[in-house]
Amino acid sequence: MKRLFLLLLCLACLLLTGCGAITTKGEQGKPLYSVVDSFGNRVIFTAKPRRIVSLNTSIDEILLDLVPAERIQGLTYLVDDPSISCAVEKAKQIKSRVYGGNFEAIVALNPDLVLAASFMGPGYCDALKAAGLKVVTCTSANTVQEIMAFINQVADAVGEKERGREMTAKLQRDLEAVRDKALAKHQGKMLRVLALSTMGIMGPEGPFNDLCHYAGIRNALAEKNVPAQAVLSEELLLELNPDVLFMPSWDYTKKKDVDGFAKKILENPLYKDVEAVKHKRFYKLHDQYLYSTSQYTLKAVEEMAKLCYNIE
Repeated sequence: MKRLFLLLLCLACLLLTGCGAITTKGEQGKPLYSVVDSFGNRVIFTAKPRRIVSLNTSIDEILLDLVPAERIQGLTYLVDDPSISCAVEKAKQIKSRVYGGNFEAIVALNPDLVLAASFMGPGYCDALKAAGLKVVTCTSANTVQEIMAFINQVADAVGEKERGREMTAKLQRDLEAVRDKALAKHQGKMLRVLALSTMGIMGPEGPFNDLCHYAGIRNALAEKNVPAQAVLSEELLLELNPDVLFMPSWDYTKKKDVDGFAKKILENPLYKDVEAVKHKRFYKLHDQYLYSTSQYTLKAVEEMAKLCYNIE
């Protein structure tokens, strides 16, 4: 009976430790810290993970600036594609690449932490856990503030909370600095921009509105009830009459002619009086920056401000 009592007491202590404040001692086998992932699951760590595998390109980018390369066991295969990854050169330090659907390859890397994005779904992450892996999912970002929260979630999961807060504080300062420069140079006229992709136009949803804010420009669709990736109609472009058109540099399917897409828009005689076309203000953005939900979102803001206001 005494043994049963002691066993129950130990179990209660363990449960309380998992749900309470994060400890900092980290003795052998005891909790060092814990995090709650995007699906509400608490994950407990007895040591900082040293064989981290990432299943998301933005997480790749964050990790490479957050922890030493020797703590990263594998990155996504997309990290080597310069049309979508901002960390191609840094990623060369890491040997292994993973495909999200290849569970066997992920397990074979023997990770002590797998980092995923919430859009991959709870079922996918549960399957990884069923294979015996420790998984933390981070909430997918749709605003700049959510991007910062995403960075912090990754930092918390790998036991680098302070470093994560340093990264996001710097990102906030740098974004504000770009906005200040842009507002000082726009000469009383905040340019209205329309961003196009081969999948459709960038509406009011997603990070683009925030990127425009920090670049000192305005999304022409900010106050329009237009769904994400809606088809650009001739009537809508004429109605919006943007000062600037941002053209795509990347196509996810790799089946479309990006340059031909832009040419078709610009050479349409119906658009000759659109401000952006009339003044030849149409620019190709680096989509690896534009679509990033990591610290590299700053690069998109800097590029947009430079193209619109000639800011160095």
